[in-house]
Amino acid sequence: MQNNDSRKFITDPDTKVLFPSVLVPGSYKGSEPKYSIRVIIPKSNTEEVKRLNEAVKAAYTAGADILRRNDGGLPPLDEIPTIIHDGEEKGGKGDYEDCYYLTVTSKTAPGVVDAKLEPILDVNEIRSGDTCRVSMTFRAYSKDSYKGITARLNNVQKTGTARAKQTGPAPDDDFSVLDTQDGLPF
Repeated sequence: MQNNDSRKFITDPDTKVLFPSVLVPGSYKGSEPKYSIRVIIPKSNTEEVKRLNEAVKAAYTAGADILRRNDGGLPPLDEIPTIIHDGEEKGGKGDYEDCYYLTVTSKTAPGVVDAKLEPILDVNEIRSGDTCRVSMTFRAYSKDSYKGITARLNNVQKTGTARAKQTGPAPDDDFSVLDTQDGLPF
């Protein structure tokens, strides 16, 4: 595995993912269907956060001409919108607690494999809460009057199964054991 593009970022193997739509493209509110996956990166993983920031900075440098203001000036990187968000924006609870998150998309199908690099073909094989390595390439964009830094989804490698944290009450907080006969309550 070789990474010659400094804009390319590959998550650690234990990265939690949410809302994967990597084998069949999904559409949100009638938008163009895209392949997508939300990546959760713990703030405590300082090495991964550092690599993520380096990829964003490389995209900023490579896309300077795209990001320039009308007066020709280049805004500082910290003024450029990116797809990286602080979990506090989601209330900082559950899967977003003390984490950054980003949703990576692509119009074309990513490669999707298991830990042994065998192709995954079952759409139910990768679910919210699973752990994956996700490959993405950051780039600058300019669309209409919006400019920023986004990332293209390249490939996904499922590395493990770990379900998302439950943020609501536990089932035994809401329900009690029922006496049943033939599966129906008396």
